Amino acid sequence: METSGTENFILAGLRCLRFKGIECILGVGGEIKMQAYGDLMAEAKTMTGVIEGEAVSKISITEGV
Repeated sequence: METSGTENFILAGLRCLRFKGIECILGVGGEIKMQAYGDLMAEAKTMTGVIEGEAVSKISITEGV
């Protein structure tokens, strides 16, 4: 889960993921430049955005995985 919204930290988080890992972004402060194949597709990674209001308060993060 990435919350800073800065390009460097978003990319660092993405590049630290294991095969088929998922990065959830809570904020973005502008443009993000990355290599589509090298950063995402080669290892089947997912980058997803989360917006306010998507939470189900009765389910913890560990239960939803």
